[in-house]
Amino acid sequence: MEIQNYNHTNFKSLNNPVKPFKIKTGNDVIYFKEIDYNKPVKNKLLKEISTFFLDNFANQSAHPFWKLCRKHTDTFDKAIYDDYINGTIKDVKRRLKNPDTTIMLGRNKKKQLTAAIITEPLNIPNVINNENTLYLDSIAINKKYRRNRIGETLLNKVIDSNNKYSDMFLVSYSESVPFYKKLGFKPLTYRHSGQARIIDSMREDRIDYPQYADFLTKPLDKKQPRWFNNI
Repeated sequence: MEIQNYNHTNFKSLNNPVKPFKIKTGNDVIYFKEIDYNKPVKNKLLKEISTFFLDNFANQSAHPFWKLCRKHTDTFDKAIYDDYINGTIKDVKRRLKNPDTTIMLGRNKKKQLTAAIITEPLNIPNVINNENTLYLDSIAINKKYRRNRIGETLLNKVIDSNNKYSDMFLVSYSESVPFYKKLGFKPLTYRHSGQARIIDSMREDRIDYPQYADFLTKPLDKKQPRWFNNI
């Protein structure tokens, strides 16, 4: 894998600009850049992003819900699939109102979407709000392009774009937990009182915890107090 920065005249960002870059993988090249936050995002792009994430999640997680969203299978339910896409589109639009949101897309030579990431400051209603903690909302890599450190590179590019973040938090499906552990993330635990309160609050909405998903965190600045210490 070879990573290179490249110029893109239409590149614009807001609070945490990430310079466009490209990654060479095998016989292909993936070009990464943020979406243009200064222009209204077209529904076509929003649907493409939402569909990309959904297809990746549905084909990876063992959760029974995702089996309903797997195309070309006996369990596929188009109504549920379309409803999820519409909900994700609304959710992405909401996140775009935050100038600290990062949405970066990677496309191959054929302009096909092959990787994507969405991050924002940690703000989970009724649970926790911490502007110095980076929340990884979603990340997905096309199966064909995995094992090229693309996910790790995307995360590091976002982290390096703003030095205000001292911590990071995400919710991972069980199948991806080993990947995040290799990057230094650790699951929240009931052995810590603050983490226990977060787990109890979040599991009210995340009924897939702990059977199908886990909550993970990683310090980005070890000199700073952890985000869950004052919960």
